[in-house]
Amino acid sequence: MKKSKKAGIAAGILPAVLLAAVTGQKIYAVNTRYPQAKIQYIPCGETREIKSGLTMRICKKEWLSGRDYIKKYGKAMDVTSDENSMILLLDVEIRNPGDQENQMDLSELYLEEKGYSQGISLENFVEFNDGMLVRLKPEEKTTAKLFYQLEREQFTEEQWKRIEQENFYLVNQRYPEKIEWYIQ
Repeated sequence: MKKSKKAGIAAGILPAVLLAAVTGQKIYAVNTRYPQAKIQYIPCGETREIKSGLTMRICKKEWLSGRDYIKKYGKAMDVTSDENSMILLLDVEIRNPGDQENQMDLSELYLEEKGYSQGISLENFVEFNDGMLVRLKPEEKTTAKLFYQLEREQFTEEQWKRIEQENFYLVNQRYPEKIEWYIQ
């Protein structure tokens, strides 16, 4: 009986070791083929190419509590007047310096901070803009207002106390190069 028990244990361990080796080899192959993204940092206010033929610049940022937002702009979808939400409004200038018409979908701009990512609040975005798709003729530029709503429950109490000082940035591309447009 002892030999049979040892053989059963060995028969269970051997496939587990083989599975771990094959999995490790596959992980190594993927990481070798697709290396970690390089990060490009773009300081606030600097104009850079956001996609082929278009440039972007963050012109202005405005932090408002839900209460202050409602006072300034009126009622908005999902914005409450308590202190559990903060609104970040960003004015961005999109410019077409080229000689052909070009377009960009603004919903591709995510707000991020280490461990946090959020897309544009679409319901409230339309209060300030004509649509998500920006079409620009050659040498034309436009300013769009991006709306991000942050909730207290998404952050620790310590982070929430200094939410306006956190290192937030916009991201429009994640791989092979991650482009971070800093708002500070």
